[in-house]
Amino acid sequence: MRTCVLLEPLGTTPTEEQTTDTLISVMSNGYIYSIPIRFSLQDYLFTPEQKSLGLIPHLLKLNQSVFHNSKLAITDILAYSKNLNITCLGHFEPIPQTKRIRAEISKDRKSLIISGVIYNKIPSIAVYSIKPKSLSLVFVDSLFGVIDMCFHPSPNTLLALPRAMTGMISQVTLPATMPEHYSHRVIPQITFLGHPSKRMMHIISCKTTTHHQFATWTDDERPTISFWRVSPEPGIQRWFETSMQLMIPAFIQNLQVDSKGDRLGFVLQTEEYTSIAIWDLKKETDRQNNLMIPSDEFGQVLTSKWQQPFNVVCGPTTHDEAFYVLTTKGLFMHNGSQIWKWPQTEIPMTNFYSTKGIYIFYVNTEGELHMISVHEGDVNAGGILLKSQKAPPVPFVKATMKGPCDTAVGVHCYRCSNCRMPLIHPLVCSSDGLECCYCSKSCQEEHWPMLVAVNSYFSLDPDIRTHPSKTSKFTPGGPLSSHYMLHD
Repeated sequence: MRTCVLLEPLGTTPTEEQTTDTLISVMSNGYIYSIPIRFSLQDYLFTPEQKSLGLIPHLLKLNQSVFHNSKLAITDILAYSKNLNITCLGHFEPIPQTKRIRAEISKDRKSLIISGVIYNKIPSIAVYSIKPKSLSLVFVDSLFGVIDMCFHPSPNTLLALPRAMTGMISQVTLPATMPEHYSHRVIPQITFLGHPSKRMMHIISCKTTTHHQFATWTDDERPTISFWRVSPEPGIQRWFETSMQLMIPAFIQNLQVDSKGDRLGFVLQTEEYTSIAIWDLKKETDRQNNLMIPSDEFGQVLTSKWQQPFNVVCGPTTHDEAFYVLTTKGLFMHNGSQIWKWPQTEIPMTNFYSTKGIYIFYVNTEGELHMISVHEGDVNAGGILLKSQKAPPVPFVKATMKGPCDTAVGVHCYRCSNCRMPLIHPLVCSSDGLECCYCSKSCQEEHWPMLVAVNSYFSLDPDIRTHPSKTSKFTPGGPLSSHYMLHD
């Protein structure tokens, strides 16, 4: 099964005929694609014979009754579209627990962060610069060091929840390029903010900084949702937090802030019900719109997004965006007053993107990109209007806090493979794919022959096994023997 971790707009791509929209797709098997899309069924539908021959597509002659009853216009794989070529931007080695892989694209659509990358055999978080036809790795760090991470609304900045610093948020400036191999990495200024009074587990950035820059929430029995802002003035920066602590046992999933920063959307689970919640942050009263979903119809949450609503389905709305939640049972759309559901297809959806109010693109478990198109006359469009009851408002306590930010700088050094001393200028010993760095000749003579013996014992010269010091002379920058190379 191939799961789509990310499906988001990337920008536009010029073609021979026109400029077309482009989606970026990150798959759980490690492949990252750039996919041009169009909004005409004639561009996508094929007969099986044409698909095998790769011919120019044309509209399938569907049975009109079947087509009308389904109220769905679903295309085939976009890879066969006329004059539209899918580009593989790159590949990463994914962690075995593919459900834990996360991806996010920056606000300016120029950077991509992926959590769950195997880098040098270590589960890591990697940041890539997006090129027209490729990706460039610019930052990587261990996944074990952070609880969660996202892009800052400002470019070239990351926000992270350090695992070793409970209740703190770190703001890290991204480097322009990756350091050279065995070069020490100067860590730019890191800003720390927050207070160690609660255990934040999730962080997301806001698409606009009008009200807040980012939001966090906890997994406590009575969770807390917090909104953060950092003052821009030079010198001593200050952080400001507005928190809402729920007063009943509950669990929050997939919280998202809309593009204007005015509304929250999330899945709220209590002991009595499961609901899709929209909270209006501008209102002081009647701000909550929690619509209950029967647990047997909901399933497990896969992803959630603020997207353009299906206007043909729900009619004109007072907002430009609706809150969508994709689960193992279907796609749910909360438009602020009602909930619509599109049941899962025969081959289940794993991610989606809604645009123009009449299209939903989705990727199924076979890695195929499909399109649901809704036009005038398809009133229901395959969607089901749920008779959702409004859940009672959730009581919460609101508080505001502020404090000074702390800053730090440092250097990420390699360590001696023998004594573990930090090294500014490591001395590298290499042979037949093995590499280690040392601080001195004595550490190299003590550790390196043993390492070589463990990895390639049967191919070693007997003299090397018996008297390794006879064949190794510590000469930084020059060759030591056929088995040793040590240099700055």
